Amino acid sequence: MPQKGMLYSLIVICLTILLFTWMVRDSLCE
Repeated sequence: MPQKGMLYSLIVICLTILLFTWMVRDSLCE
């Protein structure tokens, strides 16, 4: 199922972006 693999890729990308923005925001607050 190629659709399932694409869905997992989107979830991983979204989580990476969320983690990155959270880290940047945390470092900016300090």
